[in-house]
Amino acid sequence: MNAGIYSRHDLATLEAKFEEIDRIIEQGEETYSPMWIDFFKFQLENCRQSLVTVTRNLDGLSHYLDPVYEKLVSLIRQITAVGSRPKVVFSEIKELQDKISEVESTRVNGSFLAPDGSIPKGQEFVNELLGKCKFIADSIVNKSLQVDPVFHEIHGQLVGIKGRLEQLQLTQVWSRETDLFDLLQHLRLIDSHRVNDRFVDPNDSNISPEDGQKFLLYLLRKSYALIYELLYTSKPISESLQPIFNQLSTLKKCLLEVQRSGGISSPRELFPFSIKLASIDNLRKDGKFYVGNEIPEGQGAVNGLLEECYEICHELRCQTEEG
Repeated sequence: MNAGIYSRHDLATLEAKFEEIDRIIEQGEETYSPMWIDFFKFQLENCRQSLVTVTRNLDGLSHYLDPVYEKLVSLIRQITAVGSRPKVVFSEIKELQDKISEVESTRVNGSFLAPDGSIPKGQEFVNELLGKCKFIADSIVNKSLQVDPVFHEIHGQLVGIKGRLEQLQLTQVWSRETDLFDLLQHLRLIDSHRVNDRFVDPNDSNISPEDGQKFLLYLLRKSYALIYELLYTSKPISESLQPIFNQLSTLKKCLLEVQRSGGISSPRELFPFSIKLASIDNLRKDGKFYVGNEIPEGQGAVNGLLEECYEICHELRCQTEEG
């Protein structure tokens, strides 16, 4: 939010998240100590106050202009994302420039109009953001907006962290301890070296080139967002359960491939799969996979995958019987 580029949709999403957190805190009041409940309530209230402040920044923007403003917010994020990569694909920038031109072409005499033809308040918000989109896109194409050489190491680290997080987001297989928290600590270390919210020369904190600040900030914030999204929405797999998860993933792929290739001619062809599934199933006690006396994270994901494999086997067997 410090970058000042956000829409009312972003703010509404945050408010909904705060409401959800509020409900979680209320549900925990009977379980956790009042000290922790008060602490989380205090933190939540601080977040809400920050949201009030940034919401006021958009008070002068007419709701008629929300659609075009949100489109420009999305465009500037896409432009920054493309420009932050180690190798910029200029065809992607050209495509985004065309979209900027489309937005600009909807103006009449330099103003964006409401459906009734009037000129809504907040033109300065939209025109300023439009100008930023054009400037950043043009500067990337002209190679006048690049990452300063003093930031190459930091840039490489941030690109690597973001890439790793995007990979984890795709595979949905990660360990809370060794993956996310290590990456979060790395991000915080990079973040802690900023001075007055700006990235500085690692060897001289008095040197803070302008070139690359926006790209580095984008990479930093995007990485934070990916971590929090993974923590909030995904189901982590404990390291001790990953070998089982990987075996089941391979089994599922093989079974799906058999299914796609026309199925089986005899139930006997499922025998190797059934034996392997049974051997994994026998590792469970009361429906859970134990490591010593511990019940590792990821039970739902592993059990769900096991059930999927059983279901595919059942479908293949039924197809044979029907045939």
